[in-house]
Amino acid sequence: QPLPERAVALMEDAGVLESLTMQCVAHNMELMDRLTGQRSFASLLEQARGETNWRRLRAYLGVFESYSLYLHIPQKVQTLAFLYELLMHREGDIRRQAAALLGEIIAGFHAGYAKERPADSRPDAGVPTDLDQWKLYLQRIIYPDHKLMPQHQRWIRYTLKFAVDSLLQRCPGREERFLAPFFAYYRHPQQLDDDVTFQLLDTAAALPPAALTRPRQELLLRFAEGVCGAAGGPAAPAGQPQPPSPADSAEDRLPGRRIPGPAAPPDHQGRRPRPPAGAGDLRHFPG
Repeated sequence: QPLPERAVALMEDAGVLESLTMQCVAHNMELMDRLTGQRSFASLLEQARGETNWRRLRAYLGVFESYSLYLHIPQKVQTLAFLYELLMHREGDIRRQAAALLGEIIAGFHAGYAKERPADSRPDAGVPTDLDQWKLYLQRIIYPDHKLMPQHQRWIRYTLKFAVDSLLQRCPGREERFLAPFFAYYRHPQQLDDDVTFQLLDTAAALPPAALTRPRQELLLRFAEGVCGAAGGPAAPAGQPQPPSPADSAEDRLPGRRIPGPAAPPDHQGRRPRPPAGAGDLRHFPG
């Protein structure tokens, strides 16, 4: 028979501490029950999607970060989809935290508590792996859906370096597994637009030195050279004058714009006389 519950105000210090400890344990058990059930977890995700208060939304992210180790693989897949949606959130802190958590969950995709499988058993076909999820969201971050607003596309691409940095920090000894598909985007700089190029360069500058091996340094150098060549455009042949810019042409067409005539020859002292007032061609002079 359980002991009768006493009021906290009538307890000693040790009793108050024990009461708070048991209350925290009960809360964690209830939360674990909601996270491990498929229906309850889906309901929790829907509540987080509908949350409009950024403080409460960050509390949801804290829960997923603390208990991601206990989630099953289907639940981690659902969580990754939810985190990708948050990359379009209007709050920058929410986007950065979601991107970092996305990389953390992918790094620990197969970590957690599961039944021990026999040594001669084969992996289940169709079960997503950490590398599959990394390739999927790497592609979706660098190339968001074209149906999204341009502002949302820029927000999603901006979180690339936070996802990469978080992933590399939490996968010691497995960096090469995730860096290979990432550096594949640096092979064809001429095929990238300006926004993608900028984010790739920004992410490369934030990589840890251990990830930049000699071949990858040469790859990044060729990538930067290709970007500079594409941005510069073809040069004009030698001996040919550069065409006037649109701004200069528009300025020449302004009313009262003076078009200088040929320069007068210098006198015997090498000085050129100043043209008289009113010299030159005036186009559409008012009045």
